[in-house]
This record gives sequence, structure tokens and C-alpha cells, in this order.
Amino acid sequence: MKAVNRVVLLGNMGNPPEFRTFPSGDRVAHFSVCTTEKWKDRESGELKERSEWNKVQVRDKSTVDFLDRYAQTGTKVYVEGTLRTRKVPATNGGDDRWFTEVDATLVNLLDRMRESESGSSQSEQRATPVPAEKPASRPRAVRSQPTGEDRSPRRNVQQEPNGFETDDALKDKPRF
Repeated sequence: MKAVNRVVLLGNMGNPPEFRTFPSGDRVAHFSVCTTEKWKDRESGELKERSEWNKVQVRDKSTVDFLDRYAQTGTKVYVEGTLRTRKVPATNGGDDRWFTEVDATLVNLLDRMRESESGSSQSEQRATPVPAEKPASRPRAVRSQPTGEDRSPRRNVQQEPNGFETDDALKDKPRF
């Protein structure tokens, strides 16, 4: 039997990404995504809401660099990835700790961001949102109006006894 481990999140970034650099030079970004579910209670008719906080880990170099430049708290974010559970051994005789997080393969920031004026990627100088631009409207296709003249070439079309029409221009073409 096949299995599927796929996670798709659409929510708001709960905190600015935290970055770790390994001795090999590889970087990892960690952040949380808040997803909110709203519904109307059937019995009371009251609007209810529940939020889930999902931990996300990103290892792709270009995505980590992108998040370092543009991501900030509150940014609308779309995340695709797989669910991973890892165990951290206990220290001082306590219980082992388990963490479940999304190992992201795709991260899209849905709010358009602008890099800070100084070009610095310091966390206190994060980018500010810029309103999304409307796509340029394309003109609608205009259908030409008939002028009364038929400019198509004249064809000699004849009715065959079996009810089909034949075209003299197709006489030399092979039939299948």
C-alpha cells in the first residue's frame, strides 16, 4: 500500500524566521505559521475560532536566503512540505522530547515585500509590505463585423448521392 505525507499550510507567519548556520556553511530557517479555522456553532449560532501554530523548517539555500531578506511577522505565507517528527534525547535523566514540524519544500510569501533601504538583512530592519500591483488589463478581442462582401475564395461544393458534400479542392487528396 502506498502512503502520502504531504502538508499544505496557508496562514500568517507567527514570528520572524530564526536562522542557524552549521559548520559546513549550510543554513536552516525555523519559523511558525498560524492557521485559523472559523465556524458557526450549530446550537448557539455563535461564531467560533480555533488557531493552530505549526512549526516549519526550511533547508533549501535559496529559500532560506529569500526568507532572510523578506520574511517578517504577520506575512501571509503558503507552505508545502512533509511532516517530520524528531526525538531529542533527555538530559539530566528526564524524558525524551518529541518535536513535530513541517519540513518545507516550497515557501511563498503572499504579501509583496520590499527590501529595506539600507540593503541590510538585520532582523530589526525587516522589509515593509508593498501593495500588490494590479495586472495590466488586456484589451478584449473585437470581432469584425461583416461588410456584406464575401472575401473567402469561391469553392465548388457538390452534393453526393450518399448525402455528403464533396469539394473540388479535395479531389486530389487521398481518402481514408
